[in-house]
Amino acid sequence: MGSYLKHRSVLVLITLAVIWIALQQVNTAGGVDKALERLAQFAFFVFPAFLIGIVLHEWAHAYTASLLGDPTARMLGRLTLNPLKHLDPLGTAMIVVAGFGWANPVPINPAYFRNPKRDMAMAAGAGPLMNFLIAAIAIGIINVAVPPYQRDSLTGLVRTSYVFQFLLELAMINALLGVFNLLPIHPLDGHHFLRLLLSPRAFFTYKQNELLIAFVGLALLLSHFFDPLFRGVQDQVLRLCLAQFWGVP
Repeated sequence: MGSYLKHRSVLVLITLAVIWIALQQVNTAGGVDKALERLAQFAFFVFPAFLIGIVLHEWAHAYTASLLGDPTARMLGRLTLNPLKHLDPLGTAMIVVAGFGWANPVPINPAYFRNPKRDMAMAAGAGPLMNFLIAAIAIGIINVAVPPYQRDSLTGLVRTSYVFQFLLELAMINALLGVFNLLPIHPLDGHHFLRLLLSPRAFFTYKQNELLIAFVGLALLLSHFFDPLFRGVQDQVLRLCLAQFWGVP
């Protein structure tokens, strides 16, 4: 019953978020037609790409932790590709409302690991690594299977194929997810690497101030401090995907 209510709450939140963003899009897009076009772009390209990225990200955490000896994720039913097992209701709604969101983190118990320091870093790094792998596969498919004349920038030109639009979103979103999650800020995956990089004394100091550092990191994120990094990632993905960068008019 609790699982049913949780899943239903996800659908309710997504429905309300879609209605809200639809009204916002009508106000800002200059008409219903433009708003519907933007919503279609989001529904068919952005949201599925984001869903693939965060579900496989969490599955990679669960699978790696299980390989390293931690049965926690498997016992809790998280060693699965079923999106409903990984989605967080608020995080899913935020994807629709704000264009970013989060999944329900996979629980990991380092007490099961032979080398807790090393193995925790490996389990944490598996998520971003999966995102980079997805991005690389999408870029590879684009360059092998999508004709150059069907590749164009995100201007909605007629010659741009739907396959290219989806694969480009898949590559872009997953590259950004990978980089974002490697930031050394709690609760992102990157903070688990600090135990390997810092001296025991420095890491102890970090743990004492972890909450403060997390708030500072959030403030930096909201103040667009990391935007140059994210734009650089986007530019590199575009450079690898868009036809004009390969000398095709």
